[in-house]
Amino acid sequence: MTTTFPSLFASLDATVASGWCPGLVAGIRIDGVSAVHASGTIAFGSDTPMQPGTRFRIGSLGKPFGGALAAMLIADGTIALDEPVSKWLPEMASLRVLARPDADLSDTVALQRPVTVRDLLIGTNGIGVMFEETPLAAAYWSSGAAAGPVPPQTDADTFMQRICALPLRAQPGQRWMYHTGCDLLSVLMVRATGRPLRHLLRARICEPLGMTGTSFQADCSTLPTVYEPTDAGLVVDANVDPAYAQPPLFETFSCGLVSTAPDLLAFFGALLDPEFLRPDLREHMLTNQIDASISPGLEELAGSGVGWGWQIAVDVTPNKPWHQIGRVGWSGGSGTSGAAYPASGNVGVILTQRMMTAPDEDFGWFWNPFREATGF
Repeated sequence: MTTTFPSLFASLDATVASGWCPGLVAGIRIDGVSAVHASGTIAFGSDTPMQPGTRFRIGSLGKPFGGALAAMLIADGTIALDEPVSKWLPEMASLRVLARPDADLSDTVALQRPVTVRDLLIGTNGIGVMFEETPLAAAYWSSGAAAGPVPPQTDADTFMQRICALPLRAQPGQRWMYHTGCDLLSVLMVRATGRPLRHLLRARICEPLGMTGTSFQADCSTLPTVYEPTDAGLVVDANVDPAYAQPPLFETFSCGLVSTAPDLLAFFGALLDPEFLRPDLREHMLTNQIDASISPGLEELAGSGVGWGWQIAVDVTPNKPWHQIGRVGWSGGSGTSGAAYPASGNVGVILTQRMMTAPDEDFGWFWNPFREATGF
């Protein structure tokens, strides 16, 4: 890949020099020209430099992989968009729903309709991250199946048992909720195909796109150190590595992938390629599927002006300088962000291992110089 975009890369070098993180890798495609820029080291005090192919834990930046793979399985006829998920996830056939969001766990009502594959894809499956202090939120976090920086440390069947032992917070289709739908989708695709998720990932996405650094496992000794921002400065997060050092108990796109800047540049670029996904399904994946009646949950997490397609965010209002209507992408809590601009074909990816401090952290220190480099 060519070395270009000097102003953008100088800005990234300055971010590293400031001590914001020990190192980073960025992938850029602007006007058909691609480049990968590595800066700094894999840890503070380390002599090991970041490389263009350095592998990172990408966190929730893996969610769009789930949307793309589901689109392929729908095209195959393996799963159907509006089919009840209980066909493959029978544990979800007899779910109950809280009578009110703050109700006791025993105060429930029946499902008004089944949870569907569409619900898992767009986040209207009725359970997910909860910021309020309620009995259900407490039970969700103590269940061992809640959202976090690493996948649930249990096998998929146990995960399903734990999630389905709890009522839903909302009726299917009535509120957007984050994260858990991607875990459920990951289980569903394995059961529907009878193949491990790593095999589906490799055969349907990685091999066709020439992606060699993306997997659910990595040698943690070669991964950049994860840091957590605190009032006392950045401290090593020692709780992350064990989830990646061994073959995972539960392979999930919600937060389980390790990848590289070149691989992610290829993946987000492929989302703009009309040959990668069937055109009608690609349109569903990359356009907003959330209407105003169910968007409060999305606004609570990502702010206004953001819609949601199939496991990927969509800009519906350009609220920040680097936003454009139709821009698609997402960020990962482990300090990663990626997006593609369908109107121009431009793609950007930034990988760090500085944990995000809040859902609204926007990586503006990367995206604004990226915008300036594109000239819009």
